[in-house]
Amino acid sequence: MNARYLTIDEVAAYLNMKVKTLYAIVSDIPHYKVGRLLRFTKEDVDQWMEQHRTCGDQQRGKGRRSPAKDHTADALVRKAIDEVKGARYTPYCGKQTGSRASERR
Repeated sequence: MNARYLTIDEVAAYLNMKVKTLYAIVSDIPHYKVGRLLRFTKEDVDQWMEQHRTCGDQQRGKGRRSPAKDHTADALVRKAIDEVKGARYTPYCGKQTGSRASERR
């Protein structure tokens, strides 16, 4: 048997990543699961890394760009919630303002 199986700690060290980050993306990386243990082959990890390779020329010469506007449904919902919260709450942790707040004192 020449195949050597790597632990998640060894793969994290090999890729210079945190173990926690690796656990977050482990479903994308080919691996073996034996009970609760995860094992990887170096060849599979190398092949996975090659699939995520990008050319540096894509960004060269374009200068700084402003971030793309987020027009997704999630962003629109977040914006609507923020607008509603801003209309109801003050910067003082949601304390009421106006005549009712002064009457309580």
